[in-house]
Amino acid sequence: MLINAVELRNIKSYAAPGSKIGFRPGVNLIWGQNGSGKTTILEAIGYALFGALDYNISQFIREGTQDGEIALTVEARDERLYQVVRSLKGAGKLEIFDPATKRKIATKKKDSEDWLADNLGIEYGGYGKRLFENSLGVAQGKMTGSFLENEAARKAIFAPILRVDEYDLAWKKLAETASELNSRLGAIRETVARLEGRLQELPGKENEKVVLDQRISDNEAELLAQTNTQQKQADELKAFETLKARLESARQKFEAAQHQLELLSEQVKSAEIAFLESEQAVKILEAASTGYGLYRQALADREKLLGQQRAYQNEQRKLSEIEKKLAETETALTACLGRLEEISAAEVIIAELEPQVQHQAQLEQEISVLERQVAEFQNANDQVGAAQKLLLQLNEQLVKVNRELEQRASLENELAAIQMIVNASNAEINQIAAQVAKNQQLSETLADQRTSAASDAKNLEILSTNLQKLQGEIEGKKLQLEQTKLKIQERKDLANTLDELQKEIEDVRVKQTAAHSDEKICQQKISELENRLELLISVETAECPICKTPLDQHKTEQIEKEFDLEKEICGTKIHEARQLFKQLEQKIKELVQQESKLRKQQESLPTEQRFEELVTELAKSETDLSALSENVAVFAGAVERAAMLEKQYRSSQTQLETKRNELETKRMIEQELQEKVGATNRELSSLAHANQAVDLEARTQAVNNDLARLTKQAEDLSDSAERLSATRLNLARLNDPRSTQDKQKGIAGQRLQVEAEKGKHEEIRGELAIEHHNQVAQLDKYAGLEASIDKVNTQIQQNEQAYQNYVANENVALMRDGRLRLLDNLKAQYTEQEKISNDAENFYGQTQKDYDPDLHAALEMKNRQTGEKIAGLSAQTTEMHNQSKRLKNELQQLYQQQKMLEETLKKKKRQEELFEVFRFIRDGIRLAGPKVVQRRVKAISYSADRIFQDVIDDPSLTLSWDENYAIKVRHRLEERIFNQLSGGEQMAAAIAVRLAVMFQMSELRILFLDEPTANMDDTRRENLANRITGLEGLRQIFVITHDDAFRRETHHVIQVQKENDMSLVFVR
Repeated sequence: MLINAVELRNIKSYAAPGSKIGFRPGVNLIWGQNGSGKTTILEAIGYALFGALDYNISQFIREGTQDGEIALTVEARDERLYQVVRSLKGAGKLEIFDPATKRKIATKKKDSEDWLADNLGIEYGGYGKRLFENSLGVAQGKMTGSFLENEAARKAIFAPILRVDEYDLAWKKLAETASELNSRLGAIRETVARLEGRLQELPGKENEKVVLDQRISDNEAELLAQTNTQQKQADELKAFETLKARLESARQKFEAAQHQLELLSEQVKSAEIAFLESEQAVKILEAASTGYGLYRQALADREKLLGQQRAYQNEQRKLSEIEKKLAETETALTACLGRLEEISAAEVIIAELEPQVQHQAQLEQEISVLERQVAEFQNANDQVGAAQKLLLQLNEQLVKVNRELEQRASLENELAAIQMIVNASNAEINQIAAQVAKNQQLSETLADQRTSAASDAKNLEILSTNLQKLQGEIEGKKLQLEQTKLKIQERKDLANTLDELQKEIEDVRVKQTAAHSDEKICQQKISELENRLELLISVETAECPICKTPLDQHKTEQIEKEFDLEKEICGTKIHEARQLFKQLEQKIKELVQQESKLRKQQESLPTEQRFEELVTELAKSETDLSALSENVAVFAGAVERAAMLEKQYRSSQTQLETKRNELETKRMIEQELQEKVGATNRELSSLAHANQAVDLEARTQAVNNDLARLTKQAEDLSDSAERLSATRLNLARLNDPRSTQDKQKGIAGQRLQVEAEKGKHEEIRGELAIEHHNQVAQLDKYAGLEASIDKVNTQIQQNEQAYQNYVANENVALMRDGRLRLLDNLKAQYTEQEKISNDAENFYGQTQKDYDPDLHAALEMKNRQTGEKIAGLSAQTTEMHNQSKRLKNELQQLYQQQKMLEETLKKKKRQEELFEVFRFIRDGIRLAGPKVVQRRVKAISYSADRIFQDVIDDPSLTLSWDENYAIKVRHRLEERIFNQLSGGEQMAAAIAVRLAVMFQMSELRILFLDEPTANMDDTRRENLANRITGLEGLRQIFVITHDDAFRRETHHVIQVQKENDMSLVFVR
């Protein structure tokens, strides 16, 4: 991946609109004074690509704004350009944009992070952030700081980056899995023992099941005989029920026919009123039809005119847009003419400056030669002074070396004695460490056993609680079963009472029917007597109804008295019948209320089915109780075992802690001895070696030779500075004509573009003028539109009332014919219903004669007695079936447990094999960690050494990075730690190691250096700049500095300066 550009909007000192900064392959120098905003560019790139930011987003956004944005243009794996857009609002939205196709290829955060990880070749998230902060883009002032820390701090920084701590983490995390596997194996073994104990009951249960099945067969035969008897009785009862139902159906049909007749009468009246209403609506429609038609036509005309009005408004808007485009085109043409005048003037200036530019190039070439000669002269003078100074130092060092050689001999003897003590201490530490490891393993085993025992104890507690709860439930169900038996008997008694009450209600209804019949007979007799009396009075020659002889006045009066007396007797009977009917009606009401109350009471009582359900539930609970008791027995003693293991575990922990303390004490002593060895080695490393005296003498002779050569070279170049000053004065007088000419060339190069723009705008202007003329002609078509709209509105107002009347009555008028047909239909239905009502009354009277309620009640009593016998046998058989079912379930459970035992034994074997394999893998992971550290650090150290030698340009210096993440530099036999290196050497070594880490752990070949020459003198800054910018294997280097040492013509220079609290960018 390469970084092509970055655009910052409202990021710290970079304001909106965004400041876009372009980059190139090779060296990109971001140069500017301190505080100008250089480091913000590095922070923005780190946050966009890796999410690396050392402070809150709110602190990264420009002060006074609510949000910001970073748009980073990169060249991805497919060698195409993409934009990584990071929004600084809320949680910071991350998107990937393709500028070529102008579409977003990733909008969700997870998808964008996956795209970055794929193209960066680095895992996104915490790892990528750590790699950037400690390898690719180390912050200002932190490049060397990590290597000055102690071993623990260095490990915390570099171990996660090299991913070597993941082995220890994996080994520790797998401890829980190992414990779980061991626990499962123990549980499987306990399950095997528990299943083998349960299967001892299997033979006895099988015999018990055979005996019970024979008893069930006998009971079912008796039950079948009683059921057949009950079926015969049920068939006879069904015939009576059919007659009773037919009687009730006839009564209901008669009452329904009467009710339907009354409804039809009401419907005929309503239909007549509705028909009159429709007649009136038809007349209103006839009066309003003309105004209604004019109103509808006017509405249609207005809608057409309004559509034309909208079209006119659209055409008017198009005319305005054309006029606006014409004005813009005229403005653009004026601008093009002005730019063409500037271009012509620039072309004249370019021709005038050409001779001066050639002279400027000649002078610059001469200055370059003279500057090199001046530098050589100055260098020769400096080297003469340095050689003289070095000669004096070499003589002093020779004296010092001889003195230090004497001290070295004494320290080497002392170091040998300390090393013997250290070796003995190491042997003792190894012995104690082995004891600690053994105690640790014992403690872990006890911990696993303690966990398993605690789990068993907890299971025992849960099972005991469940056992007590289930025992309570069983007692409750037994009590509920006894109560249900009593309530079933109470339900049977209520059923008998209800039957007797139903019979009494039927008797009362029969009496009520008889009273009603008596009343009708008396009324018919009175009517007949009145008719006969009226006939006697009206007919002059009436005959005696008995002897058929003519009646005189006296006999007629006598017959009238007899008729009156008989009518009075019938009236008395009618009154008595009505009184009796009312009394019987009241009694029926009371009996029905009593029946309803008893039925509600009966419904609230349990049925035989509920009794059977309770028996089944009790049997199931007793089965569950048996299984639960067995489980409690399996876990018996778990509490005591857990307590014992807890005591053993605490004892092992105490012993382990004692050994650890002893080991720690020994290690502290060994550490003190190692520190003493280190101090002695450091003291030895600071002392001279025997061969250094020989080297000093040889170097002294070489310095004398160099001093003579440099003195002659300085004399030959003594006048180069004077000649350089004169040439520079001539160049200054020219006033840099090349820059002026380059600026004018930039202006003149725009001629073809401006002329093309001018031609394009003239063409557009012609097209727009034609459109404007056509549009004006189009608008003329709509003349007189408003007057037409006003005329139509007047016509709508004049006919609106007629329209409203028509609409209000239209639906009612349309229903006239339908309402007439409905009226005729209802009258015909009424006539037919009168006939149906009379037929229903006759059928009801005939049905009453066919039904005998006393015989029906006697048959029901016999059927109930048979049902009670069947219920007893059924309950007994059901109980036996439940027992058989329980035995069957128990046998099935035992068979399942027998099968489970076989499967558990296989599972136990597989689990033991799995545990051994897992333990082997976990031990392998623990042993692999140190080897991975050693190999990875060795590879990085080798790569860092080559980079370091390239930067320092001294093959005699060798860099090494050890497994404690410490840097050491060796020169021949002398080795120096990081603290003993010079500032330039420390910076070079730190860059080499971090760059090697990047090469080893990622595919990126980009390096960011933030102020790498801090705290260096001029010579070292220049040397470091030369070496860093020439490093091989890097595609891009970003150097952020305020130092002029990196400013060269070959670099892409980005200058940053701050004005009015705003960072401005200038690219050279």
